[in-house]
Amino acid sequence: MIMTVSFRVIDSRRNTRFSIRLPEGRRAYTAPMSESVVALVDDLMFASRIAEAARPAGISLGRVRSPEALRERCRGASPGLVVLDLDADRLEPLRALRELLAEPALSGVRVVGFVSHVDVQRAAAAREAGCEVMSRGDFVRELPALLAGLAGG
Repeated sequence: MIMTVSFRVIDSRRNTRFSIRLPEGRRAYTAPMSESVVALVDDLMFASRIAEAARPAGISLGRVRSPEALRERCRGASPGLVVLDLDADRLEPLRALRELLAEPALSGVRVVGFVSHVDVQRAAAAREAGCEVMSRGDFVRELPALLAGLAGG
């Protein structure tokens, strides 16, 4: 017996799902796909840059506003990349980083943070906690390459 499987992707900007259609008489299975990038970013311009760069590659972006929301989103999404705005004090990025990587299931998540090039202490603290740190300018330049790695390009 030959079985045909077809896929359908639905993008609701918050969750991407896939469906597998089975032959008549069988139920279809629908499951969430992981977000490729989860960002703890306060700067709306940087969030927009990430989203605009990700969209053509079909990479989904989930933006969060607290360390708790970051952990929750990552638990459910299994992202390929977490982006932290290390300059966003009110989002507590260093606490978010430590708590995220302290969870065994999330300890292998790739985390890239961007920070002002003059904030050497914050950059050092983030590196020590397990984050790849870039200046804001380097992050903008490297963003296409970071996303290409997620898209398989």
